[in-house]
Formats: sequence, structure tokens, C-alpha cells
Amino acid sequence: MTWGACVVESLQAADTLSKAGIEVEVIDLASIKPIDMETILKSLQKTGRLLVVHEASRSCGVGAEIITRTSEQAMCMLKAPPKRVTGLDTVMPYYKNEDYFLIQEADIVQAARELVEGWK
Repeated sequence: MTWGACVVESLQAADTLSKAGIEVEVIDLASIKPIDMETILKSLQKTGRLLVVHEASRSCGVGAEIITRTSEQAMCMLKAPPKRVTGLDTVMPYYKNEDYFLIQEADIVQAARELVEGWK
């Protein structure tokens, strides 16, 4: 589950994971207000897992809201606890240091592997 600037990294991560035999479904939420819970729940029904990727801070963001709503509406569908790959809970650094702040493909791949391999 992703949107905005993280879509490209998420698709690249999905390709990397596919080459390793891990198939994922990337959903680009075109709208986060309202949150498209119908699409999220359909995906969850197929996969049983939820990884939310967004560049905003971890705390108090849309990702936390998606996980909360999913837990409230579809806890029984979850095969593993939901995970998030997010920006850091800090201000955005100057451009020379932004790679340390922004989400990278490797961050998404690692989280997806943990979600799948850690909870079989």
C-alpha cells in the first residue's frame, strides 16, 4: 500500500522480490481522503498481509490510520502484524543528507521479506 513519491520505489521493490520468488501486490492509493478501504480490504483478503509505505513521518500519519482501520475491520484476515516503511520522525534534512531520510527500495524489500518470511 503506497502513494505519491513512494510508488516508484515500491514497484522496484516488487520486481526485486518477484525475482526472489516473493510475489507482492502494490496498490497505489490515488486518494487518501477518503481512504479507499474497499481496495485495501480486497488486497488483504488475497494476501493476508499489509505493508504500508509512505514518505511522511511514522507517527500520526495516514499509514497509521490505514493500519488502525484494517485492524478494526479485518483483523481475522491478517496472517501477520501489519508493517510500515516510513520517513523518520524528524524534520527533512538538507538535500545533501536526504538519502538518509527518504525511503529506499532496500528498505521496502527488507520489510516485505520480514513480513512474509517472519510470519509463515
